[in-house]
Amino acid sequence: MTIQKTLSDRNAIHGDFSLNAHISQTLKDFYRACPGWANLTTVQKEALDLDALKTSRILSGGANHSDNWHDKAGYALLGEENVTVELHEAADTPPTYTLDAFSELLKQENSFTVDTLFADADALH
Repeated sequence: MTIQKTLSDRNAIHGDFSLNAHISQTLKDFYRACPGWANLTTVQKEALDLDALKTSRILSGGANHSDNWHDKAGYALLGEENVTVELHEAADTPPTYTLDAFSELLKQENSFTVDTLFADADALH
Protein backbone atom coordinates (compact mmCIF):
# COMPACT_ATOMS: atom_id res chain seq x y z
CA MET A 1 0.00 0.00 0.00
CA THR A 2 1.33 3.43 -0.90
CA ILE A 3 1.40 6.40 1.47
CA GLN A 4 -1.11 8.21 -0.76
CA LYS A 5 -3.50 5.25 -0.54
CA THR A 6 -3.16 5.22 3.25
CA LEU A 7 -3.82 8.98 3.44
CA SER A 8 -6.82 8.63 1.15
CA ASP A 9 -8.22 5.80 3.26
CA ARG A 10 -7.72 7.77 6.49
CA ASN A 11 -9.41 10.82 4.96
CA ALA A 12 -12.44 8.71 4.05
CA ILE A 13 -12.66 7.32 7.60
CA HIS A 14 -11.64 10.31 9.75
CA GLY A 15 -12.37 13.35 7.61
CA ASP A 16 -10.07 16.17 6.54
CA PHE A 17 -6.70 16.05 8.31
CA SER A 18 -6.39 19.85 8.57
CA LEU A 19 -9.74 20.14 10.32
CA ASN A 20 -8.88 17.15 12.51
CA ALA A 21 -5.57 18.77 13.50
CA HIS A 22 -7.24 22.10 14.26
CA ILE A 23 -9.85 20.50 16.53
CA SER A 24 -7.30 18.26 18.26
CA GLN A 25 -4.79 21.05 18.93
CA THR A 26 -7.54 23.39 20.15
CA LEU A 27 -8.77 20.74 22.59
CA LYS A 28 -5.22 20.11 23.82
CA ASP A 29 -4.63 23.86 24.30
CA PHE A 30 -7.89 24.00 26.22
CA TYR A 31 -6.87 21.07 28.46
CA ARG A 32 -3.53 22.69 29.25
CA ALA A 33 -5.22 25.97 30.21
CA CYS A 34 -7.40 24.24 32.83
CA PRO A 35 -6.36 24.60 36.48
CA GLY A 36 -6.14 20.86 37.12
CA TRP A 37 -3.74 20.10 34.25
CA ALA A 38 -0.64 20.66 36.39
CA ASN A 39 -1.91 18.10 38.92
CA LEU A 40 -2.25 15.28 36.40
CA THR A 41 0.23 12.47 36.04
CA THR A 42 2.04 11.96 32.75
CA VAL A 43 -0.18 8.96 32.02
CA GLN A 44 -3.35 10.99 32.64
CA LYS A 45 -2.12 13.82 30.41
CA GLU A 46 -1.34 11.37 27.61
CA ALA A 47 -4.75 9.69 28.01
CA LEU A 48 -6.41 13.10 27.59
CA ASP A 49 -4.23 13.98 24.59
CA LEU A 50 -5.14 10.72 22.87
CA ASP A 51 -8.79 11.27 23.77
CA ALA A 52 -8.53 14.70 22.09
CA LEU A 53 -7.22 12.97 18.96
CA LYS A 54 -10.13 10.54 18.90
CA THR A 55 -12.62 13.32 19.65
CA SER A 56 -11.25 15.38 16.78
CA ARG A 57 -11.56 12.41 14.45
CA ILE A 58 -15.18 11.94 15.52
CA LEU A 59 -15.96 15.63 15.04
CA SER A 60 -14.20 15.93 11.69
CA GLY A 61 -16.04 13.09 10.04
CA GLY A 62 -15.38 9.79 11.80
CA ALA A 63 -18.44 9.63 14.07
CA ASN A 64 -19.57 6.35 12.55
CA HIS A 65 -16.18 4.68 12.84
CA SER A 66 -16.66 2.57 15.97
CA ASP A 67 -12.91 2.27 16.58
CA ASN A 68 -12.80 5.97 17.56
CA TRP A 69 -15.41 5.46 20.28
CA HIS A 70 -13.77 2.22 21.43
CA ASP A 71 -10.37 3.91 21.70
CA LYS A 72 -11.85 6.84 23.68
CA ALA A 73 -13.19 4.34 26.22
CA GLY A 74 -9.80 2.65 26.37
CA TYR A 75 -7.92 5.89 27.02
CA ALA A 76 -10.40 6.82 29.75
CA LEU A 77 -9.84 3.42 31.37
CA LEU A 78 -6.07 3.87 31.25
CA GLY A 79 -6.47 7.28 32.91
CA GLU A 80 -8.74 5.77 35.57
CA GLU A 81 -6.32 2.93 36.28
CA ASN A 82 -3.58 5.51 36.79
CA VAL A 83 -5.69 7.24 39.47
CA THR A 84 -5.83 4.02 41.47
CA VAL A 85 -2.16 3.31 41.05
CA GLU A 86 -0.59 6.74 41.54
CA LEU A 87 -2.92 9.36 42.98
CA HIS A 88 -4.49 7.31 45.74
CA GLU A 89 -1.00 6.51 46.98
CA ALA A 90 -0.04 10.18 47.14
CA ALA A 91 -0.22 12.00 50.45
CA ASP A 92 -1.83 15.07 48.88
CA THR A 93 -4.58 14.17 46.45
CA PRO A 94 -5.20 16.98 43.95
CA PRO A 95 -8.57 18.70 44.07
CA THR A 96 -11.46 17.11 42.22
CA TYR A 97 -13.58 19.29 39.96
CA THR A 98 -17.21 18.44 39.35
CA LEU A 99 -18.73 19.00 35.93
CA ASP A 100 -20.86 21.85 37.35
CA ALA A 101 -17.81 23.53 38.90
CA PHE A 102 -15.88 23.09 35.65
CA SER A 103 -18.75 24.56 33.61
CA GLU A 104 -18.96 27.50 36.00
CA LEU A 105 -15.20 28.07 35.71
CA LEU A 106 -15.50 28.16 31.93
CA LYS A 107 -18.34 30.68 32.13
CA GLN A 108 -16.35 32.90 34.50
CA GLU A 109 -13.20 32.72 32.43
CA ASN A 110 -15.15 33.05 29.17
CA SER A 111 -12.06 31.50 27.66
CA PHE A 112 -13.52 28.79 25.50
CA THR A 113 -16.57 28.60 23.28
CA VAL A 114 -17.56 26.64 20.24
CA ASP A 115 -16.99 29.87 18.29
CA THR A 116 -13.33 29.99 19.38
CA LEU A 117 -12.88 26.33 18.42
CA PHE A 118 -13.97 27.01 14.86
CA ALA A 119 -12.81 30.62 14.55
CA ASP A 120 -10.09 29.67 12.10
CA ALA A 121 -11.76 26.62 10.56
CA ASP A 122 -12.57 28.45 7.32
CA ALA A 123 -8.89 29.30 6.92
CA LEU A 124 -8.06 25.59 6.83
CA HIS A 125 -9.68 25.06 3.43
